[in-house]
Amino acid sequence: MKIIKNLSAEKLTREELKQINGGTHPECHTGKVCYRGRDKNGIILWDCVPLTTECPDVE
Repeated sequence: MKIIKNLSAEKLTREELKQINGGTHPECHTGKVCYRGRDKNGIILWDCVPLTTECPDVE
């Protein structure tokens, strides 16, 4: 995992951003990305929803 100390010091590529913990969200061409929690294996779950929909509160 890449450790970031100062994001303004270096421009990151899309691939580098995906390597950062939690950087695996999907690209939503329309709408926005919502965090849905984690599955039983601890994998982060994401979903694309319309812009008018609020992301659910997840604990």
